[in-house]
Amino acid sequence: MMILFSSTIAAQSSMSPKVKELLQRSELLELIEKYGRNELSLSIKGKEEKIIEKRSYHIVRGFRCQVFASSSQDAALEMATKLRRLQLDSVYVIQGADNLYKIQTGNFVDRNGAQILLDKLYYAGFEGVWVVETEIHISKEKTPIDRSKSFEEQNKFYFSVQILATKKIENAQEFKSVLEKEISVPIYIIENDGFWKLLIGQFETKSEAQALLEDLRENGYLDAWITQIMR
Repeated sequence: MMILFSSTIAAQSSMSPKVKELLQRSELLELIEKYGRNELSLSIKGKEEKIIEKRSYHIVRGFRCQVFASSSQDAALEMATKLRRLQLDSVYVIQGADNLYKIQTGNFVDRNGAQILLDKLYYAGFEGVWVVETEIHISKEKTPIDRSKSFEEQNKFYFSVQILATKKIENAQEFKSVLEKEISVPIYIIENDGFWKLLIGQFETKSEAQALLEDLRENGYLDAWITQIMR
């Protein structure tokens, strides 16, 4: 709400009680003298404005990755839980006007940033992801992107050789114990989409992973393959 003090008073038709009280108990000339100006403006913030001011982010138009859409709230929440295991900085469950529950992630001012995240999600096992233009949240203290960093540094990929995928963690742990007696490369277990996956090595380049894959296949592990995982 804005009120202008000059030779006349101009105000919006809706006046808050506090502003009305101020005007009733104050002389116009006294107000002008007090504030030392020939023209004064008085701004009263409403409840909604105060809520917006307290937010740690701005809302602007931008891009996100949409991972899932369903009329089932339970299915959407289950997908959101799987997505949060990737430790992304933002996962949103949104109910649209079409009554679909949509799972979105990321806050990008340009489409290219969302496209990079889409690729990362694909390699993490989330297929059918697409980029949408929508309202996004930008932190009021957001650090600018360092364009001097390489693609790998910005997106934190690594290549690994996957040798097993099982529904039972006990099977993965048992196989890991056997492999550790034969292989000096670090071996670790991750959980993704209900499967426990046994991975060998963390390589910056695919060629390094390829060399390990060939060694493993020569030693009888014919079902091993290269995968790409996010740090």
